[in-house]
Amino acid sequence: MQAELLVLNAAWTAIIAGVRPPQFIGSQVAPWAPCDFVSGIDINLYRVNPAAALKIESTAVGRYGNLPVFDMEIDRTQFQLTDYGRQVRTGVAEEGLFNGQFNGVNFIVPPLGDLRLFKLKNAAANFWFEHEVAVRNMVHTSAFYDAGLVFNVGDPIDAVNAPNGAKFVAFDDPDANPIQSIQRLCDAPLIPGNTAVMGLSVWRALERNKALNSYVRGIPGIAQTESGLLTEAQFASAFGLEKVIVGKQRVNLGTVAAPKYARVWKRDFAIINVAPPTLTTAQTTDVFCLSPFGKMQFQIKDAGSPYGNAGDVVNPGVPLAIVSNYLKPGEENAGIRGCWQDCMFGCRGVASINKNAGALINDCVSNDV
Repeated sequence: MQAELLVLNAAWTAIIAGVRPPQFIGSQVAPWAPCDFVSGIDINLYRVNPAAALKIESTAVGRYGNLPVFDMEIDRTQFQLTDYGRQVRTGVAEEGLFNGQFNGVNFIVPPLGDLRLFKLKNAAANFWFEHEVAVRNMVHTSAFYDAGLVFNVGDPIDAVNAPNGAKFVAFDDPDANPIQSIQRLCDAPLIPGNTAVMGLSVWRALERNKALNSYVRGIPGIAQTESGLLTEAQFASAFGLEKVIVGKQRVNLGTVAAPKYARVWKRDFAIINVAPPTLTTAQTTDVFCLSPFGKMQFQIKDAGSPYGNAGDVVNPGVPLAIVSNYLKPGEENAGIRGCWQDCMFGCRGVASINKNAGALINDCVSNDV
């Protein structure tokens, strides 16, 4: 049987590329960075070695002396992209199967094109859960930070003068004054963070905290509101941050039959450096993490589905592309009427760039919400 060609569906790619669940924050925390690679090969991102860049060197030169030689020292982060994909199948008979009545209710199924797009939009929203969790696992995991930039409730604020200093206290403690703890996260990193990232349970504790509300409302120039709750903009202004990002999305950790819902972003609090993505892996960057994405590579087998690692390369310029194909009657899983096969492809990764570009407090509240 002759292979059918998979065709990049540019129009639907443009639509589906923008589909995200409204409460997802992964692309804000780890911005998308295009790179000219396919999956499975080593990729380097570069940054200046801070130990060399911040070292004081003598530049004094005698009247007939030699000029000191300066050379750049570059660190690199190595990572690989991974292929991701799923498919949606829509039978050509689906338009007619349910038109009419069911239990006395009239049903009209939308045109086949609309039905396919409806399925794709819902599949695409679910497709991004993996990316959201991957970003969370990087931003809220101690191993991705320098050891001196990870704090726990009960740790001293000033480790050198521990007996004389305050300690990190749970933000939902009724008597908590989190100002010193938050300021410590702002000041401690070598590359200061500009964005606070937290789960909803952490933000609920902070927006209601009496000491924090009193402190922020006493700072001249910060817009005040009548509400007793702190706003994200007020919090950011008070600590010199550009943005506060709160993760609210839930995920099902059980099954469809027995769901177990939990927040993706939980009880941790981080302040990290977020910046516009690099346009090429040859550029240096000091951000905490990025979401690089590249080309998609596949070959065709008789049924028209993607298979193997070799073959045609698609470079849609976005992290997710739609490739469409028609399966003829009698072909694999096409039934006797045939069906449309719409495949979603992604070639992406989440890369930790700089361990010194952020700080983290683990489990800074007692309970999730």
